[in-house]
Amino acid sequence: MGLDLGSLQNDYKTLKAAEGSGGSFLENFVRMPEGKGSVVMRLLPPAPKGTFGRDENPFYLVTALHRVNGKSLHDIREYVNGKWVGKNPICEYMRHLWKESEQAAPAEAEQKRNLYRQIKPIERYYYNVIVREERSEDGTVKKNVGPKILSVGKTVHEIILRGILGDKEMNQPKLGDVTDFKAGYDFKLVKTIRKSGDQSFPNYEGSHFLEESPAGDPDDCKRWMENLHDLKALRILKSYEELEHELLVHLGLKQETEGGFDPTKYASKPQAAEAKPRDEARHAPVAATVAQESDSDESDADEDFLEELRKLG
Repeated sequence: MGLDLGSLQNDYKTLKAAEGSGGSFLENFVRMPEGKGSVVMRLLPPAPKGTFGRDENPFYLVTALHRVNGKSLHDIREYVNGKWVGKNPICEYMRHLWKESEQAAPAEAEQKRNLYRQIKPIERYYYNVIVREERSEDGTVKKNVGPKILSVGKTVHEIILRGILGDKEMNQPKLGDVTDFKAGYDFKLVKTIRKSGDQSFPNYEGSHFLEESPAGDPDDCKRWMENLHDLKALRILKSYEELEHELLVHLGLKQETEGGFDPTKYASKPQAAEAKPRDEARHAPVAATVAQESDSDESDADEDFLEELRKLG
């Protein structure tokens, strides 16, 4: 009996489609240098009215991500006038942890604060950009690649806003509309490595805008604006109950799924007994990086978040 080539062909097509979907999706994001390096890009204007079926689209999207249960979960609160407002079970639990830590013995207080820091949301900002030069694995250099999505933390976001708006106290001139296609400014994201003991952290404080320059020819600019990414679609929110479930699983108080399969029967020890050392193992590296939170928040790409988006894609 010979091979069923038709069935194999279908399987191969399925695998190729899945591989292509994941790869192409991740390619939508700006690729940062692995070590020291820089990326020059042009920030693009917000999508015009009516694009993506909206009356208004943002110049950038702000979100905040919790690292819980091995996943990156968006904070479901709304960002209003620089503050996050609304209810979120993870944030409510964080407040409870901190309050308890203030009345606990030193060792227990530190453990609770470490857990607090571990699950606190980290803000991320997403922009549409054109990457001026991108080198592929085979050495080929492409010019004006994109639009792509730039994912940055607070440090780079603040540098961008300060460049646009200016800051007299810091002797920073106001550049105005840096996205202007005729008289705007390219942005150079500079990555260096800062060391603290045995650990290394990315640092982006040297990032800056370059001299005034045109973005490109009219046809290029038109094409870029027609292919902008829907930034709002990146912020996929779960319900209050779903976040609560993920937190309970993270704390070892609930199973990952409720489908009837109980993994604890196959464990050498009861799951409850394992919860404490498992959590302590999680907390140990957090305590070591507390002093460097501002640097660690600036990771060049949120890999967990990208992986979750890839799966959704």
